[in-house]
Amino acid sequence: MAQFIDGCGTVFQLDPSRTLNVLYNFTGGSDGGNPDAALNIDAAGNLYGTTQNGGAPESCNRPAGCGTVFQLYTSGTLNVLHIFTGSDGAYPPAGLLADAAGNLYGTTYGGGTGTSCVQGCGTVFELTVPASFTGGQATRTMITKQLGQGVPRMGRQ
Repeated sequence: MAQFIDGCGTVFQLDPSRTLNVLYNFTGGSDGGNPDAALNIDAAGNLYGTTQNGGAPESCNRPAGCGTVFQLYTSGTLNVLHIFTGSDGAYPPAGLLADAAGNLYGTTYGGGTGTSCVQGCGTVFELTVPASFTGGQATRTMITKQLGQGVPRMGRQ
């Protein structure tokens, strides 16, 4: 497991009286680490997000792991919905978008099968989470689209 000097990140709530409540502390292990992006919330109050590190370093050949997609129940229990392995993406830097059916969409800035980038060129992914979600990573479907190396555009076009 990777070691993080400053910790691995938290999910917290700041209530109207400005009291900070820690909802979850990441370990940097299989639960993920470094949750840098905004969270989504469903009708039941569960939170969904990404971590840029953690997961399974041995499967993605990166010491700090390739990141995760997670669900945090209102009870404070965290469920990892997906662990990135490198070939399906690595380092999701942004939050997730959700559609009306409950599918989650996001991007990674590394990984994938592109060969014109040192650690992959990234992916766009769709994660289907069934309404009957009961845990267990095998129940989810992950679809990724590979990104090619683009030409950056500067200024107004």
